[in-house]
Amino acid sequence: MIKRHTLLAFGFLLFGLAGFAQTVDAAPPVATSASLDFPPIEVGDTYDSTLVEPTPVIDLFDHFEVSDGVTCGFDCTYTSDPMSVPDFVKIDQGTTSGNGLNEGWFQPQDIDGGDTGTYLHPGTATFTVTATNADGSDSLEITVSITEAGGPTDIALTSQNVDENSGAGATVGGLSTTDGTSPYTYSLVAGFGDNGAFQINNTTEELETAQDFDFETKDSYSIRIETKDSAGLTYAKSFTISVTDVNDGPTDIALDSQDIDENSGTGAAVGTFSTTDEDGGDTFTYALVAGTGDTDNASFQINGD
Repeated sequence: MIKRHTLLAFGFLLFGLAGFAQTVDAAPPVATSASLDFPPIEVGDTYDSTLVEPTPVIDLFDHFEVSDGVTCGFDCTYTSDPMSVPDFVKIDQGTTSGNGLNEGWFQPQDIDGGDTGTYLHPGTATFTVTATNADGSDSLEITVSITEAGGPTDIALTSQNVDENSGAGATVGGLSTTDGTSPYTYSLVAGFGDNGAFQINNTTEELETAQDFDFETKDSYSIRIETKDSAGLTYAKSFTISVTDVNDGPTDIALDSQDIDENSGTGAAVGTFSTTDEDGGDTFTYALVAGTGDTDNASFQINGD
C-alpha cells in the first residue's frame, strides 16, 4: 500500500490578476523567459498567504509583459509526473479582491496546510503558468523544489555559454553546491528537453558538451541539474545554456565566368568572385595561392573581387 505522505505533497496557491497599467499598445502577454525556479524551500519553512504580500511568493508581473489597459488572468497546470495525481497536490486559484492585491502571485502551499502553514513534504514539481488577456496568451514553466532541512539549497554554474563548433567533451562551466555535506554528485535529471546535449564529469565537477553545436541551427538549450550530498539529500535547478556565435570559415568560392576570349590583353576581366559563408555580413578578400591546380596562377591577377 502506498501511503499518502510517501509522495510529494504540497500545493500551490495562484492568485489571479485584476489590471496592470503600462503606456504601450494592447498586445498579448509575453513571458520574459521560458522557465524559472522558485526560490529554495526547506522542510520546516513556513508560508503565509493571508498577508498583503504573501510569503514566499513570485510576482508574476516580473516575468510577464502585459499591455496597457487589458485585464490579464493567470491559470496554472502541472507539467511533471507524478504531480498530476490529485490526491497528493492541489491548486487553489483566486482573485486579487480577496487580499486587496494589485498584481498576480504564485505561491507554494503544503497539501496538509491552509492559508498559513509549514512545509512538511520534500519533492519537486514543475508547473505551467499561462497569462491570458483579450489579445492572446503566453506560458512560463515554474519548478519548485522542497528539500530536507540541512540539504543542498543551491547550485552554481560558473559559465552558461559555449562556443559553437566546440565539439563533444568541451567544458561549459564548473559546478558547485551551497549547503549540504560534501562531497557532491551531480546529474542531469528530467524536467527540460535538452539534457541529452550535455554530460557531467563528476571527477572535475564540470558540465560538458555531449555533441557539437551550431549557432545558426539552435542558440539556446534548457537543462536541469541535480546535486546530491553525502547524506543523500538533493536539490535540482534549471539552467539555460547559450551557444555563442563564432566566425565560421567560408565553405565555397564561385566565379561567375570561367571563359576569356583570346587576344584580350593584360587586365581583361574574366569574372567576379562570390563566397559561401554561414555568417551574414562578412567581407572577403581573394588571392592566388600555391596548391593543387596552381599551374597557371602567374597568367592571372585578382583585383578586388
